[in-house]
Amino acid sequence: MRNIFRPPKKLDPAEWIIIFLSWMIYSGGLIFFSEAANYWLLMALGALPVLVTAWSLGMNFGVGSAVLSNGLHFLVHYFHPAYTSGTKTLLFHYLTSFTLLAVTGMLIGHLRDIQVKSRKELDYLTKTNQRLTQLSRALEATNRLTTDLINTQDWMDKIPDFLRNISSAAGIDHLFLLQLTGNGIVNYSGNIHHYWSETQAHVPDKILPVISPELIPWINTAKNDIPVHGSLLELSEGIRKYLFLKDVGEFVVLPIFIDTALWGFIGFESYQSQNEWNTPELTTFRNIAQTLGSIIYKKLIEDHLNIRAKELDSIQKATTNVASGDQLEAGLQIVLSQIYEHTPAYDTNIYLYQDQVLNFYLSLGKNKQQTLPFPHPGEEVLSLLVAESNQDYFISNISKFKDITVENNGYEEAVISLSLKTDSKVIGVLNIWYSSTRNFNLEERNILRLLADQATTAIINIQYLQKEREQRILADSLRKANLLLSDNLELKEVLESILNQVLAMVSARDAQIFLYDGDYLEFGAVMYAENVQPDPVHPLDSDCMFYLTAREGKRILVPDIQAEKRLQETWKTGALVSLPLIFHNKVIGIMNVTFFEPGTLDSGLLQTLDLLSNQAAIAINNARTFETERKQRKLAQALQHTGRAIQSSLDLEVVLDQILIQIANVIPYNSANLILIENGEARVVRQQGFQGKKGQQSDQPVTSFDVTRFTSLVKMAHSKNSLTIPDTELDPDWVKTETTKDVLSWIGAPILDGDHVIGFLSLNNHIRNFYTEDQAEILSAFASQATIALTHARLHKEIHELAVTDPLTKILNRRGLERWGQYEVDRANRFISPLSAIFFDLDHFKIINDKYGHDAGDDVLKQIVSCCKLVIRKIDIFSRIGGEEFFIILPETSLPIAIQVAERIRETVADSTFRSNSHEMKITLSLGVVELNEEIDTLPKLMNSADQYMYQSKQTGRNKTSYLSN
Repeated sequence: MRNIFRPPKKLDPAEWIIIFLSWMIYSGGLIFFSEAANYWLLMALGALPVLVTAWSLGMNFGVGSAVLSNGLHFLVHYFHPAYTSGTKTLLFHYLTSFTLLAVTGMLIGHLRDIQVKSRKELDYLTKTNQRLTQLSRALEATNRLTTDLINTQDWMDKIPDFLRNISSAAGIDHLFLLQLTGNGIVNYSGNIHHYWSETQAHVPDKILPVISPELIPWINTAKNDIPVHGSLLELSEGIRKYLFLKDVGEFVVLPIFIDTALWGFIGFESYQSQNEWNTPELTTFRNIAQTLGSIIYKKLIEDHLNIRAKELDSIQKATTNVASGDQLEAGLQIVLSQIYEHTPAYDTNIYLYQDQVLNFYLSLGKNKQQTLPFPHPGEEVLSLLVAESNQDYFISNISKFKDITVENNGYEEAVISLSLKTDSKVIGVLNIWYSSTRNFNLEERNILRLLADQATTAIINIQYLQKEREQRILADSLRKANLLLSDNLELKEVLESILNQVLAMVSARDAQIFLYDGDYLEFGAVMYAENVQPDPVHPLDSDCMFYLTAREGKRILVPDIQAEKRLQETWKTGALVSLPLIFHNKVIGIMNVTFFEPGTLDSGLLQTLDLLSNQAAIAINNARTFETERKQRKLAQALQHTGRAIQSSLDLEVVLDQILIQIANVIPYNSANLILIENGEARVVRQQGFQGKKGQQSDQPVTSFDVTRFTSLVKMAHSKNSLTIPDTELDPDWVKTETTKDVLSWIGAPILDGDHVIGFLSLNNHIRNFYTEDQAEILSAFASQATIALTHARLHKEIHELAVTDPLTKILNRRGLERWGQYEVDRANRFISPLSAIFFDLDHFKIINDKYGHDAGDDVLKQIVSCCKLVIRKIDIFSRIGGEEFFIILPETSLPIAIQVAERIRETVADSTFRSNSHEMKITLSLGVVELNEEIDTLPKLMNSADQYMYQSKQTGRNKTSYLSN
C-alpha cells in the first residue's frame, strides 16, 4: 500500500494574516505603551502573538515566539528614556514573563501538535481502511473469478474479464498478464493480456513472437519466486515500451507458477509516483498471483486429462475397428479418420515400403473419404527424409523448410510427417497436411504420434493375418498346382505354369527354369513378378554356380547376389536360391528363384520351394515324354499342313505372312527373316520376333541391303543349299549386327525359282547348338513349298494389278475405284469419320489432242497425275475414271480441308508448264468438292455430287473449285 505520510499542513493565507496582525498589534503596544506602569499590560499583550503562532505553527514555533516577544519587549524598554527600573528588577520581570510566555507557547503548541497528529492518524486510518476494503474486494473478485474459470471450458477467453475485475476492485491503473512460451534466451515467446482503467489509444497485440531480451533478468529472478517492484523511472525505455508502461509511477511484477514451473507474470502499475507499494498490498497481489497460478495449473491438468481421455477414446475406437477387419486399406482409413477428430488437417497420406521402395499407398481427405493423391510440394522428398532418418518432423511452413527444396508457389502449408516404425525398422511414413502455417503444441504432437503408432500396429497385425491366410492358400495352391501340372503335357506351358505357381506362392522377383541333359543347361522359361521389367536371359557359363546345382543335385542359397563372385554381373541385387529338379535320382533341370532384398531365406519358404521343385520335376518328365512322341508326329503333319497353308492363297501379302508363321509349327525360333531378291537387291519383307528400340516386337520389314555383307547368304546363293551354324560364337564368318547380337544358333535355306535364287529363309535362336543339319533339311523342304506359293501369288498379283490399274497413268481405274473407294466409304460410315472427294476435269483438253496429237495428250495426263501426287497423301484413293476425268477420295478429311487440297491441286497444275516433244502447254482444271453426309452416303452419290460441282466450275469460267457453299 502507498505510504500515507505527508509533510506538515500548509497554512492558508488567512492564518498567515492572523499571525501577522497579532505581531503588529504587539509591536504597536510596545511603541505606544512603553511606560513602566504599562509593563504588565505589555506582557499580557505579548502573549497574543505567542498564542497565535504556537496554535498555528506548533510548539517549537510557540517557544520561539515567546523568546522573540520577550526580546522585543526587553529591547524597547531597555532603550526607552522613560524606563527607570533597575537592572535586577528588569531581569526579574522579563525572566518571569519569558517563563510564563514560554510555558504558554509550549502548552498551546503541544495542544496544536496533538490535534494535527490526531487528524493525521484519523486520515491515515480512514485511507488504510479504504485501501484494505479495495484489496478485500480485489480478493473477493479473484475468488469469484476463480470459480468462473474453474467451471468454464474456454478459460483463457475469461482472462480479460479477470484482469478488468481485479483492476476495478483494487483501483489499479494498468494490469497486464504475460504468459511465457518457448525456452531459452533466444527462443522465448509469449502471449500478453492488458487492461487499463482508462481507454488507451493503442491496444497491443496479444501474441508476442519474441520476448524482449531485457526481460530475461526478470525471468531468471522470477524462477526464484522473487517479485520485481519499484519506480517506473528505474525501468529502461525498452521495457516500458514493450509492456506499454508509463514513464512515471510505481509498478510491481509477480511470478505465476503452475506447480513448480514458471508460467508467466502478472504486473500492476500505478500512475502516482509519490507512493510506494506496502506490505499488505504486495501480499494481496501475491495472493492473486498464487490463486491465478493454481487456477491455471488446475485447468491445464483438466485439459491434459481431457486430451488423454480423447486420445484413449480415439485409440480404443481405432483399435476396436482395426481388430474387427483384415483389410489393410480399410484399417488405415479408420486410423486416418481419427486424426481429423483431433487436429484441423485437410489431407492425410500414407507411404509404405514396397519392394524396398517407398511408394504412395493411401490418401484420406477431410470428409473422411479416400481421395486421389494431392500433389503436395516436396512430399515425396520429405517422406524419404523421414524414412531414412527415422525421425518425426513438425514443419510450420513447408516453403521455408531448409532440408528440402520446395518451389514457392504462393502456398504456405504446415505438415507433420511421422515415421511408421516397428522395433527400429521404418515400414512407412504418415503425412498430415494443414492449409496454412501452424505451430504444433505438445498435446497435439503426442496424440498424433499415438495414432501413427496405431497405424503401424494396424499394418503389422493385418500383414500377420494376411500371412496366415497366405499359408492356408499355399496348401490349397500346392494341391491345385499338382493337379494342374499332372493334367498338362505341353512342355512350354508346363514350365510357365510351374513358374507362375512359384511367383503366386512366394514374393519373388523372378523365377527361371533351365533344362539339363547331363552336359549343358538349356534355357526353358522365365517369369517375372508384376511390375518387374523383364531382362534378357543370358546363356550360362559352364563354370557358373548353377552347373554346380545340376551336377551335385543340391540346393544352393545365395543371401546376397552382389557378394557372390560365381554369378554374372547382369544379376541384380537381392537373394537367390537355386534348386535341382530331380526325377528318379537324375537331375533333369534347375529352378532359380530371386528375391528383391538380400537376406537369409526362412525354412518355411525353402520348404515350399522344395515341394514345388519336386512337382516340377515330375511334370517336366511327363511333358518331355509326351513332347518327344508328339514332335515326330507333328513334324510329318506340319510339313503337309504348312505346305497346303501357304499354297492355299493367291494373295502375295497373305502368302508372305503365312510363310514365317507356318515355319514356327515345324521349327522353333526366337526370330526369323523372310528375304526376297527383287531387281538385284535383297529386302527383308517379313520379320518375326525382333525387338524394337523400346523392347516392343517389330514385324516391319527393313530397307534393302547388300547380300554380300553376309557370308552365310552368299554361301547359300552359290551352293543353292541350306546352311547351319550351330554356334555363331565359333563361326569366324558370322556377322554380328544390332538385331543379331543375341543369336547363338542359326539356320538358313535359299528360295529357288528353277536354278535362280529369289530369296532366303533365316531362323535365329538364342540357345547355343540349338539347330542341326536335320532341321536345315526340313527348312529346305519348306523353302521349296514356299517357292511354289510365291510364284503363284506373284502371278496372281500381277494379273490383279492389271485389272484395277489404269495402264497409262498407273493409278486406279474405275474398277479399282469401285473396290477400294467403296471400302473407304463403308469404313467412314461405320466409324462416323469424315470423308471427302474431289472430281476434276482438264479444261479444253480436246484442243491439245487435236492440235498436238493424242501422244501429247497422253504425256499431259501422266504429268497431271505426277503433279497431283505431289499434293495428295499416299492413303488417298486416286483414280482415272474417264479420258481426262479424275476422282480422288480423301479419307479422314472434312470439307474445308478437302477444299484446300483441291485448291493446291488447281494452283499446282495452273502454275506448271507441261511438255511433250518440243511443245510447251498450259493446262487448267475445273474441280468439284463434296463431303460424305447423311444424304450423300454411297460411292455413286459421292461421285455424282462431285461431278455436278465440277460442271458448275466449268459453267462459271473454268480453272476454279466449286463446293456446297458456292
